Amino acid sequence: MRVLIIIVSIAVIAFVLYVFLKRQQTKPFSNVVYPTDNTHIKFLTAKETADFIVSDPDTYTFNLSSLDLHARHTASYQEYANTSAQSARSFTSAEAFMLTEASKKADKLISKLSIKGCPSMSKNLLSIPWIFASTSGSTYEDGLPHTRLNVIFLSSNYISRFSMNEKELIRTLIHEKIHIQQRLHPLETLALLKERGYIQWKERLGVPRIRANPDLDNWIYIDPITKKRMAAYYTSDTPSSISDITMSSVDYEHPYEAIAYEISENI
Repeated sequence: MRVLIIIVSIAVIAFVLYVFLKRQQTKPFSNVVYPTDNTHIKFLTAKETADFIVSDPDTYTFNLSSLDLHARHTASYQEYANTSAQSARSFTSAEAFMLTEASKKADKLISKLSIKGCPSMSKNLLSIPWIFASTSGSTYEDGLPHTRLNVIFLSSNYISRFSMNEKELIRTLIHEKIHIQQRLHPLETLALLKERGYIQWKERLGVPRIRANPDLDNWIYIDPITKKRMAAYYTSDTPSSISDITMSSVDYEHPYEAIAYEISENI
């Protein structure tokens, strides 16, 4: 009987440990938004988008530096979150239709992807739902397309621009979804970076004048070709916008961007 009790106790402890470790592994993405309508494509409402920005689930806004805030013409991360949330908008029916059709075409192109060093990329990308959020004008992140968690942000400025160029829209959607894949599948992404010869040099946190970008990880990398550090730096301590930068490498500020552009532009 004592032996049986010991065996059962060990089994219970092992199960509890397994559940704990499993939760720890998924914790970084516990706030990821998922479709609630059983479809592969979801459009956040203005309220959902505003709530997302204010709640700052990935702490992107909270971690903006003083220069990042200056470039965004705001005094604090709370002020920036509140101001940005006010620009949240819902998609029109025409916009939703346009993005739905473009997403379907993007998926067809993604299904044919074959990336050396990351054979699982196509499968990973197809498993990620399309989740869109929108803001008006350039108040939030200068209106530039970007991702946070597994949400693709598209401003009204860019949606209007894309309405006249479906090919550019599809490429942008694939580019942004690759950033989500990079975030949700860090091991595969790291393996691809190593296969391409990128070397981690230093963590980005605290590096003077470095620009925040929600689509990147926490590292500065060495370009395998130029041997230069890849990063975007503000040109001064009083940047006029988030585009007031200089690149330390002639190509891109980060391997994530280089790979996303390479794939989306050649697909």
